[in-house]
Amino acid sequence: MAKGGKQKRTGANEAENRRRPGRPPGPPLSEEEEKKKREEKNRKDREYRARKTSSK
Repeated sequence: MAKGGKQKRTGANEAENRRRPGRPPGPPLSEEEEKKKREEKNRKDREYRARKTSSK
């Protein structure tokens, strides 16, 4: 395996954000909006997976 050096820690805040992807700041979405967003994400996910498998 490749020998990895310790990475310099640039911006503790950035690392925090990467480690814990929370909700984006702002007013919480209503149930309706939440549902719409989830469905949209699922649809995109499915399309992406379908594209990947069909190209084989």
